[in-house]
Amino acid sequence: MQNIIITEPENLSLAINEGKKLAVFVINEQKNAISFVSGINVQKLPDFVKNNDITTPAIKYINENLNKELKLDTLADKCDVSKSYLCRLFAEKYGIGVNAYIIKLRMRKACKLLTETSAPVVNVAFDVGYHDCGYFHKLFKKHVGCTPLQYRENPTNVLFD
Repeated sequence: MQNIIITEPENLSLAINEGKKLAVFVINEQKNAISFVSGINVQKLPDFVKNNDITTPAIKYINENLNKELKLDTLADKCDVSKSYLCRLFAEKYGIGVNAYIIKLRMRKACKLLTETSAPVVNVAFDVGYHDCGYFHKLFKKHVGCTPLQYRENPTNVLFD
């Protein structure tokens, strides 16, 4: 084990970020360790935490599972943060909440499917994660500004960006 003497707080942060094992010793005037006080195993912080991009695992999971039921608990677990903290990070980074983000992605995918395929609306609803076609219809009209069939006939009617 490499011995590191930390005398400044910045060095402590650096050691933690590098995942060093930290130990506390009592040191005499000659800077010799007299006795071991305690030790701490520190995990190296994941790269996405260092890059201040904690939401990356949630975004990846959402994109890979857009057609499935997505729960805030699962997304928070993927990021190793609390649900409330994940919601706050989403609001700061994307300007909208987690659920609004998911709905926006689903509506974009639904618009794409409606214009690029002839699949029935019920299939499009299932393909974007809604198993209640009535609920999908209601959300689509609210977020896109028209019904799915109206959109299929005239795909220029889009209210969201």
